[in-house]
Amino acid sequence: MSWRKIKSTITADPGTYILILEAKENKRVKVGKLGYFNILKGYYAYVGSAFGSGGVHSRVRRHNKKYKKLYWHIDYLRKVTELIEIWYTYGRERYEHKWAQVLESLEDSYVLFTGFGSSDCDCQAHLFYFKEVPDFNSFYRGLHETSQNNNVTELLRLEL
Repeated sequence: MSWRKIKSTITADPGTYILILEAKENKRVKVGKLGYFNILKGYYAYVGSAFGSGGVHSRVRRHNKKYKKLYWHIDYLRKVTELIEIWYTYGRERYEHKWAQVLESLEDSYVLFTGFGSSDCDCQAHLFYFKEVPDFNSFYRGLHETSQNNNVTELLRLEL
């Protein structure tokens, strides 16, 4: 995956993002205090937000690194997956929880690990499993079918 592509495309503005990750084989991974998880071969969509210094650019830069201090749940999963796409939008409005609801509602979406990425909210999870690559257009349609998300004017997609 090309860090240059990310660096030249994603800005330091605040926003919300989804990482599309590929697990090429089944693996067992310890995820911090959540314990051990069986990572299945397939695809994962992880929803996050970036409202701190450096915005979406800094957060995606961190997630792009496989080897780093393990802090968030997603850091553990990144050790055994490849980042293949990033879906994102800029703005100060917090879409993370609504986006998680839309991902969960997509056909062929599964919550394998309750609590993953959502220890600070009421969402079932912020990580969703798909046997095939999740469909960007289906997600986009799902956003606009949810009245609370009609103000997402621009959803961007970066394929790596």
